[in-house]
Amino acid sequence: MTPLEEATSRLVKNEVGEIGLPVSYPFGCLIHAGRKVQKQGRTNWTNAESSEIPTVLEIEEEFLVLTNGDGQPAPWKPLFSVPYNEKGIPVPLVRPRFPNWEATFTLVLEDKEMSEKTCRRLVDVAGTKVGVGSWSPRRKGRFGRFRVKTWEILSKDEETEAEGAEEAAEAQG
Repeated sequence: MTPLEEATSRLVKNEVGEIGLPVSYPFGCLIHAGRKVQKQGRTNWTNAESSEIPTVLEIEEEFLVLTNGDGQPAPWKPLFSVPYNEKGIPVPLVRPRFPNWEATFTLVLEDKEMSEKTCRRLVDVAGTKVGVGSWSPRRKGRFGRFRVKTWEILSKDEETEAEGAEEAAEAQG
């Protein structure tokens, strides 16, 4: 198998063939970021045994489509690496690398226990210190980092209207 074929086989796609991330990737990123964001006093949102992130935050989408920022699929290329397994044996790997990508998602803050300011800090830490993917900083890598381009706060009324519009669009489409 060529490096391009191997990288292609590792792409994650939704039911219509769009390349992206299952929600578990960014949500896991937020949970790991909780180790670096304080809740109250000296406790963090996540520790070695558990996390309170799932009790206060939710990502609405099930799959995040990766784009180039203009609505087109994000470009990617194969990346070759030779990490070591648990026994210290080098294992050659090829994965897709997305040099520039965007994804849009909706975070729902479910509880007053976390402020909007803390939520934003959590997302910023997730993007700069944790990242997503196999070669992210969380896994001693240098890829998978992101930064927030747009942060918009929806009121409960706007959120309800948006959900109603989405349901109507789905019913018509």
